[in-house]
Amino acid sequence: MTGSYPTGYQAAYPTGNQAAYPTGYQAGWPYPQTGTAPSGGPGVTWPPAPPARSRVLVWLVPSLVGVLALVVGFVAGALTAPFGGPLAVAWESGNTTSREQPAALGTSVTILDEGYEWEVTLGTPQYDADDIVRDVDPLNDPAPDGQAYVVVPVTATYHGPDRANAGLDLWVSFVSAQGNSYDEASLYTADGYLMGPDPLYLTADVFDGATVTGNVTFAIPEGAQDEPGAVWLVADAWTGDGAYFAAH
Repeated sequence: MTGSYPTGYQAAYPTGNQAAYPTGYQAGWPYPQTGTAPSGGPGVTWPPAPPARSRVLVWLVPSLVGVLALVVGFVAGALTAPFGGPLAVAWESGNTTSREQPAALGTSVTILDEGYEWEVTLGTPQYDADDIVRDVDPLNDPAPDGQAYVVVPVTATYHGPDRANAGLDLWVSFVSAQGNSYDEASLYTADGYLMGPDPLYLTADVFDGATVTGNVTFAIPEGAQDEPGAVWLVADAWTGDGAYFAAH
């Protein structure tokens, strides 16, 4: 910048550019400052402030570390089952049923969710229920070839804090003698449709001590229920703790 300023102003600014600042690290700055200072008058700050990216990292890195610590803590809690983690429920529920030793239909078995429990009873299934399903809604698709609909009633009593929903927490499936599993998901196709009678998934939330009853409807291979070793499985959708019931 050249020239002089009118009378009354501070002394004329120096002509030209300020002297070149030395290369290398300036005092108090963690990175080298090179080049020449710009022309200018009072108030010119040199060297400039650190890039905004550096200031963002000051709070971003600790935040990421905190999130990582929370994730690690949650996983550790889940895996330390002997100390009360959610994976401990499988052997704390008192449920001793198995495919080889299923509970009888009409009896109650307790299965655990994280922090609460469901007392579950499986009623007598209605096998070969194609007519029942068709009467509920004529728009229902017929069972796939070689299969027949089954409607199984489920009664569940909730024990725990706040509230829960049996339709969300409980997953019902039929396990054939060969070990193949069939459930509601097996009928969820792009163009499929099924509305069974009084579905469990439409029941309302319940609070401690309350009981709900609803049906689960899907298709299984024709006659599979009569094969030795065929069973029903009612499992908690979140912990996997499940109770086996006889097919008949």
